[in-house]
Amino acid sequence: MVICTTSINSPTKQFLGLLDKAKRKDWTILLAGDLRTPHSEYQELECKNFRYLTPEFQEKTYPALSNIIGFRSIQRRNLAFVEAYKTEDPCISSYDDDQYVWDSWGENLLINKTIELDIWE
Repeated sequence: MVICTTSINSPTKQFLGLLDKAKRKDWTILLAGDLRTPHSEYQELECKNFRYLTPEFQEKTYPALSNIIGFRSIQRRNLAFVEAYKTEDPCISSYDDDQYVWDSWGENLLINKTIELDIWE
C-alpha cells in the first residue's frame, strides 16, 4: 500500500503512529511538502518506507501540475498520488496527518476479489 498525504505541521503523534505501522506492514508513505512544511523535520525521519517530496522536487518533476495546483493547498497531495501511481502498487490511499489509524486499518482489502452486492432501487 502507498499512503499519500501533505502537511504544513511538524510530524504529529498520529503521523508518527502511522509511520511506525508502515514499517511493520511494509507500506510506503509519500508526503508532498508545501511552502510552510517544516522540511527538515520530515527529511530527518529515518524510515525506508517514508519519502518526503520537497517543493523543489515537485516543481522540477511535475512543473505543470505543480503550477496548476499552486502552494498553500491540500491538493499538493495530488503530487504524491502521481508518485504513488509510478510504483504500480495496487492500493493507494489518502491520509490526513491528524487522523489516528486503527490497528486493523489497511487489512482485509478487497483488491482483485469478487464480491456480491445487493442493489436497492
